[in-house]
Amino acid sequence: MVHIEPADDGVTVINTVDDQQGSSLLGDFTAKKRIAFVYVTCSGPGNIDLVVKPLGTYQLNCDQTGPGSLNQFEVGVGASYAVTINGRDGQTWAATIAESDTGN
Repeated sequence: MVHIEPADDGVTVINTVDDQQGSSLLGDFTAKKRIAFVYVTCSGPGNIDLVVKPLGTYQLNCDQTGPGSLNQFEVGVGASYAVTINGRDGQTWAATIAESDTGN
């Protein structure tokens, strides 16, 4: 499984992981730009949970992410946020976290 690379100019990648299983904290971040993006792809049965604290938890269906799921969050410059992916047995996932001053 290959992680997703954002193609837009002005997007700064701040973390990327590939071929993950189970759950993982991808990092605690202080936003340097206005918008945070979490690109996720997964394979295996069922849903994975994308947790963006303090914003919420979002379920992604591994059967429906296709080449990947783009998730956009307005965080604001200077805001603190953390990203965790909670996978289940039999799932493999990859993620890229990026920031930009403009959304999609």
